[in-house]
Amino acid sequence: MRSLKKIDVKKYLTLTLSTTLVSAFFTNGYQEIIGIFAVYIGTVVNQLMLIEGVMLLVDFGNGVKIDKFQIVTIFLGKFVILFGALYIGWHFMGNRVFIAIINYVIHIFFLTLSSKKES
Repeated sequence: MRSLKKIDVKKYLTLTLSTTLVSAFFTNGYQEIIGIFAVYIGTVVNQLMLIEGVMLLVDFGNGVKIDKFQIVTIFLGKFVILFGALYIGWHFMGNRVFIAIINYVIHIFFLTLSSKKES
């Protein structure tokens, strides 16, 4: 995937995994930890798909011929993965899924910090 070349993967995974481990301390058992990590995996996949989708849109804007169905599929798949992960997290955590949602918002900021700057 081209999206892995656009971010510093080691920095991104270190930052996101550290906040995920911190959020795991706020759980009440192993089921909630499973919920936290289910949302974590969904978040990482979701954000990689976001980068890939944005890169396709930029290519399309630059005049490169892109399959529009592929763009739609990536963004729909992105939402399905995110909401599926949140549903699984809610299934394991109940109303305490807000811990994983706050962690997801923090991961968005880490994604911008981990992006490689183009010169």
